[in-house]
Amino acid sequence: MSNSTIIKALESLDIKGMIYQRRGSEAFVRAPKIPSYINLVHQSGTDKEKQDFTISQNVIGVTMIQAVEEISHNLLIDEGNSVFRVKRVSSINRQNSVYETSYYNASVVPYLDDEVAQQSIFEYLKSKLKFKFAFTDTL
Repeated sequence: MSNSTIIKALESLDIKGMIYQRRGSEAFVRAPKIPSYINLVHQSGTDKEKQDFTISQNVIGVTMIQAVEEISHNLLIDEGNSVFRVKRVSSINRQNSVYETSYYNASVVPYLDDEVAQQSIFEYLKSKLKFKFAFTDTL
């Protein structure tokens, strides 16, 4: 692919608002918005996208486990460190939509339980634990 073809493609994505810059980093391509599609896994967008839907969480369980190789690699911690494993099902308009397993480093998130996981963990981290999120548009 020629440089001019790449530049034209990037200009097209920029016009559509699909490219965004992260300070001190490269440019990224944002996933396109699909009408009537809600991405419950990716932390992006606004609550406006979700206003026409009833979204609920059904917590399967929150347990403290020791990080195995894959988890420690993904969380950038040592194997054997304590992590919270959160399993839950997200439903849209009472239809199960997403089965989620998430891991939280217990040295960073010192407390999680079923009650917290039933709500928005993102809101819990932001309001109760005072986390400051500078960039939540990527996984």
